[in-house]
Amino acid sequence: MEQRVKLRAHLGRRLGQALGLIPILLVSAWIEPVSALSADEAHFFLSRTGFEPSPWEIETILPLDREAAVDKIVSTIRTGVATAPAWVGEPWPISPDPKKFSPQDFAVVRRAFEESLQRHQRDLQAFWVDQMLSSPSPLTERLVLFWHNHFTSAMEKVRPPQYLWIQDHLIREYAGGNFAAFLHAMARDPAMTSYLDNQANNKGKPNENFARELLELFTLGEGHYQEADIKEAARAFTGWHDDYQTGSFYIDRRQHDDGQKTFLGRTGPLTGDDIVDIILDQPQTSVFITERLWREFVSPDPDPKEVSRMAQIFRTSGYHIKPLLQALFLSDAFWSPLSRQTLVKSPAQLAVGFVRSNNIRGADTGRLVSEFRNLGQDLFNPLSVKGWPAGIDWIDSSSLISRNKMLKELLQSWETDNAPRIDWDQDAKLKSLIGETRYEMY
Repeated sequence: MEQRVKLRAHLGRRLGQALGLIPILLVSAWIEPVSALSADEAHFFLSRTGFEPSPWEIETILPLDREAAVDKIVSTIRTGVATAPAWVGEPWPISPDPKKFSPQDFAVVRRAFEESLQRHQRDLQAFWVDQMLSSPSPLTERLVLFWHNHFTSAMEKVRPPQYLWIQDHLIREYAGGNFAAFLHAMARDPAMTSYLDNQANNKGKPNENFARELLELFTLGEGHYQEADIKEAARAFTGWHDDYQTGSFYIDRRQHDDGQKTFLGRTGPLTGDDIVDIILDQPQTSVFITERLWREFVSPDPDPKEVSRMAQIFRTSGYHIKPLLQALFLSDAFWSPLSRQTLVKSPAQLAVGFVRSNNIRGADTGRLVSEFRNLGQDLFNPLSVKGWPAGIDWIDSSSLISRNKMLKELLQSWETDNAPRIDWDQDAKLKSLIGETRYEMY
């Protein structure tokens, strides 16, 4: 931004000299001054694009104007994750065969098998919490939360924990990348194949679950396709299976229907990839994703005109996510006072932001996982294919008490960088730390 201002000043002086009519000072007045963020704007921006910020995080962007701040935060989006849990490289779990054991022995072996699965599932959940607490890019973790709630899978149904690890890695790889490539990859994802029953989608007996959610929840939304399109898409995805032991995708040619299909007006021996490409050709897909991201980062009520403008940017970019995020974060609607205090934090956003902003150390990730579950956000285990609740649905008289209790216990139980142990009047201290709505609405 500073370089742009210097360049405009230089051009202004040259123009004034060339014209010989306008004093240099008047020409220089044309230059737009850099308008650095106020502390309130910096706090708002970092809260919206990450979790509740610490004073140090606010200081790092205070010298910047809006455009530079957006560039800085969007450029931090990361791919990949830290070291995987050790068991990810172990042989994948196979449910014990009762024919190989006596009834008594089978009960013991079965119990050990289930306990192992549950332990690995808890490891995954704790890993995710640790990523949110420690990431130098809060926006990355917000996007991971968003996409996990968009492309849902649940450990209650997806039995191999490795499948969920693969999916989390996939989401982190594409969270701020290219949505078109993301969608193609997700259609091959073993957790998705398992969760939406595409493993049972075979020639002559198509299973419509994945095709239906692909259209309704992932790309177009209700009202932008017909039931016949679901049936034809399901046929195109027949035989798209995964090897249970490795999670490797393959197409079972014996189970793939290679006949003629008609989908959204296109006819041919369409495959699953053809279906995804046709969906991406629909302008509604960019509109649908833009609306979802608007509700995540701007307000509960998307502006149709602005959504249309941003969707065009998204589509023209070839479905790259970063240009869409930049358009959202630089929009007047994002910065408008009318958008303030309109979004409700999920339990994960609430607790992670509280820990990060107050520099609380030694957070028990397992305990946080349990707190999130009690408040309705069981990580890797959304309530349904539609994901976790959103907005005001997170709040009722009971959850408000539970959320407040969780924050109190965080401060009671853990040390901070400022003191070895907190000794305080609970209600007064909590109110002074979080204000009336700072940690609920943002």
